[in-house]
Amino acid sequence: MAGKRKPIEYYVNENGCHICTSHAKTHNGYNQCQYEGFYRLHRYIHWKNTGERPKTVLHICNNPACINPEHLKAGTRESNMQYMALCGNQKNQKITAEQALAIFNDPRTNSEIAKDYNIDRHHVGDIKRGKKWSHITKGG
Repeated sequence: MAGKRKPIEYYVNENGCHICTSHAKTHNGYNQCQYEGFYRLHRYIHWKNTGERPKTVLHICNNPACINPEHLKAGTRESNMQYMALCGNQKNQKITAEQALAIFNDPRTNSEIAKDYNIDRHHVGDIKRGKKWSHITKGG
């Protein structure tokens, strides 16, 4: 059975997104696959259509289930985070960019800050270390 691929099935929604129905999804809504070293179907589709094999492929439609090659674009993790922030499409986003910058500059303990913003203190630590929101805080 090696090399045999599951057929890719999808429907087209009102936004022109090709919504995959044939492959299981991750908890974030991305279609899974195991094709030629790829584990995300949208990255595989992008490679097959462009020959590019970037680490990050952006969904310009903001729909993680979309596999429409016209909605996929090579990028970086940082450009993806920036794009999602601009579009207001960060999953489980509990703070705004302005709040992230305020947290980054706040001299109080992570626990004190977290309580004020109703977020986990580890999230505060990630912001302060530049692991989250670095596209906002690096100039801060």
